[in-house]
Amino acid sequence: MAGALQAADALRWSERAIRIDPDTSWPRQTVCRAYLDLADPMAARDAIGASQQDTAGPCLADLALYEGDWRRAAQFAFNTPGVALVGPGILGALSRYASETGDTERVLELLRGPDGEQVETSKALAEGLFEQAFLLVQLYQMRGDRAGRERVLEALWRWLPKAERGEFMHRESYPTRAMLMAWSGRDSEALDELLHWTRRRHSMYWWYVFEHDPTWQHLRSDPRFVEARRLEREYVAGQRTTLETLRRHGAVPVRASKAARSLPGPEGEIVARR
Repeated sequence: MAGALQAADALRWSERAIRIDPDTSWPRQTVCRAYLDLADPMAARDAIGASQQDTAGPCLADLALYEGDWRRAAQFAFNTPGVALVGPGILGALSRYASETGDTERVLELLRGPDGEQVETSKALAEGLFEQAFLLVQLYQMRGDRAGRERVLEALWRWLPKAERGEFMHRESYPTRAMLMAWSGRDSEALDELLHWTRRRHSMYWWYVFEHDPTWQHLRSDPRFVEARRLEREYVAGQRTTLETLRRHGAVPVRASKAARSLPGPEGEIVARR
């Protein structure tokens, strides 16, 4: 897999940013997600430490979903302002919440925000809210709203060329073209594209794409999906070995789990509305 900076080296520089400015939240979020990328959730917990929920919520949601606790991840999502509804933990947990409870309306209200504007509008996608748009596709499918689902998919297809020109952050963290093909019913093409995409680059969110993303739920046994997941896991195993070497040499701190005791928790409880 190609990449300008390998995952373990990227983590080393992100840890350095924390040492330089320990009170700023964004380096801790970056490091948290980097440790999840390298299959080290204990270190991810330690990296977040006592960060405030309003700044660490998205990464705490990632951590909760990574560990299989979608309820806790969804609690963070429902306590997150609409403009911050990004990241696989939040969007994945909201999808799972709607699927498990049938309460799609609560999630739709969260996505609409206080002004009631739908996220599939050109304005929203122009701001790069493609994760929310993909969630909306799933919500409309759950509700049996075929017209709404197709409307969002059409908007995403129109948005994709700009995204592939590199106009939006985080787009390459997901196999967006493959996802669009899958949601458009082009399963075989989607799997070919997924495998091709995985061979070209490593996804920081591989754990979401291959373990939690409902896009691939009905395709997980296909040999192409299995091979793509194997490639990601193989890459991560190699980078984890590099990470341990960096730790031994003192280039990356050895993080314990003590800080996990002080992690902020989500407020309130998830109560599905019927």
